[in-house]
Amino acid sequence: MKKLFPIFIITSLVSLSSCGLFSAPASEEKLLEVYDLDNKSLQGENTQNLSGAKSGEVKARFIQGKELIPYVSLKQYADFYKPHFAKNVESVVESTAFYTSWLITIDDQPCFQAIINYLSKSVMKGGDIQNAFDEEKDARDLKALNYGMQLDVDGKFLEDKGYELYDYSDYNFQFFTSGGEKYFPLGFLDTTFSASSGIYFEYNYKHIYETCDAENYSLVSFKEDDKEYTFDSQMEEAASTYGTIPSYLAKYNADLFVYLMDNFYGLKNYNKISSMASYLKSINCFADLYNSNNAEQRGLAYSNALFSFDDNHTGLVSVNNSWGEKGYRGQPGKGVINRSLETQTLKQMRKSYYDYLGKVENKDIIYSNDGKTAMFMFDSFSFGTSKDVFNEDDSIKETAYLTDTYFSLIKVFDEIKAHGGVENVILDISTNGGGTVGIMAKLLALISKNNEGHLYFYQANSTQLAWYNAMVDVDNDKEYEEDETYGNDFSFYILTSNCSFSCANAFPCLAQKQGLAKIIGEKSGGGECAVNIHYLPNSQYVYHSSDMHLGFYDEETNVFTGFEGGAIPDYEIAISESFYDINFLSQTISQ
Repeated sequence: MKKLFPIFIITSLVSLSSCGLFSAPASEEKLLEVYDLDNKSLQGENTQNLSGAKSGEVKARFIQGKELIPYVSLKQYADFYKPHFAKNVESVVESTAFYTSWLITIDDQPCFQAIINYLSKSVMKGGDIQNAFDEEKDARDLKALNYGMQLDVDGKFLEDKGYELYDYSDYNFQFFTSGGEKYFPLGFLDTTFSASSGIYFEYNYKHIYETCDAENYSLVSFKEDDKEYTFDSQMEEAASTYGTIPSYLAKYNADLFVYLMDNFYGLKNYNKISSMASYLKSINCFADLYNSNNAEQRGLAYSNALFSFDDNHTGLVSVNNSWGEKGYRGQPGKGVINRSLETQTLKQMRKSYYDYLGKVENKDIIYSNDGKTAMFMFDSFSFGTSKDVFNEDDSIKETAYLTDTYFSLIKVFDEIKAHGGVENVILDISTNGGGTVGIMAKLLALISKNNEGHLYFYQANSTQLAWYNAMVDVDNDKEYEEDETYGNDFSFYILTSNCSFSCANAFPCLAQKQGLAKIIGEKSGGGECAVNIHYLPNSQYVYHSSDMHLGFYDEETNVFTGFEGGAIPDYEIAISESFYDINFLSQTISQ
């Protein structure tokens, strides 16, 4: 979902203390082309020429002896976003001796502001870049996700702060002035601002590429100079002339990783970590991150550092083989391993039970012998592509339920109503690992009595709270009536386990808090933070728990409580042969 938080203009910029001028190392200018990997010209059955996806160019600077790190001014970086902005958006960057500021306005009203403060070595930020984007230019296919949902949002700060603050004082990032402009490493700017935009700008030692398709951009192939490439293969070719990674590049990448985890890892405080560098030293990972001589130790250090949090939302997704780090993976934490093993056990148990009944999981509804209880399982909160969900006239395909959880449950609930006599519906998400928050919001409204599903996001860095109210249009008449949802037709129960993670943790927690459903089974498995993605300059693709926490806000006490601890069952059921037995479950909830 788009983050629609209000912006509070930052007026207190810097304290007027002594200011050392930026060092001015010898550097040279180089023209870099910028290409959009999401551009439709690269799609199709045949590999297309890269030239059709050009979105701009930039005169970057390179410090002598550090030819693999591009430096750009904040204005140059801000200009990367211009093709994505709506027509009524203005983006202005200004610099002084003490700071560089970036302000984005919509119809002269501020929606985003950031200030890089050289004295305190920090970045202050308010609002989100993506709020200025023209939705018609969004490369993501969100039509099905947004269809049939009305989403109202409001927000406030729980403390008198009003902005996010990122500290870069403990890292060796080099900034410098050239021609009156302040220059920053591209990786520093992208790490700092990509979470606000959802767009990533990466340099692969040949060009700068942009994408908002976090999971698939490295799969896009293109032709250049009569050769076929991907982002990764072109990077590997450019790096091949070096053999081992230059020490300056290894240190730069490692500094960005520690900066990232210090400032953007959402469970840092939950895990009582005050300094990420100190923490990484305590688990013997820190020095190896900076090791330019041993790719195996370096690769394992990144993997082990992320696995050490024992967090299903945090890990190293991929790394290409430019510097020999590919394939070196550490051991996941005990909690992640145990959850994986329990998931396998539960899936085997459930399949045996469904086979015994002659039913198919995620397809068939099962009913208790007395006909009063129905159960349906689903393993993700997923939305379909436009092609899968819509006909050419934008009507809903009869097969939309096959790829979209929202349409799937509407079909299920209608079938249960047609079956007749059912009082209780159990939603089995015991092996559900999560999915899309927007779908979860739809499902909360879907099981409500009054077509309202509430959810709360809290950003700890800024103390900003946003609360959302979702309503759904079940009958597709463009109206959002109270009586078109299913909370008045059935009593809902949600079957959870320790494997119910992320959205499958938040869904039962929120449903329980709002009186929409009762929980049966095991306590759910946590994962309160939305996932964030960052790319490091040397190709590591890191996903992690972000600073955006899902939880519950008590208006009377003004307290936000996260859901990392899971949903406590109203009816606790231990893992046993009866865990999926519909008659046992029906009897349990009727007592």
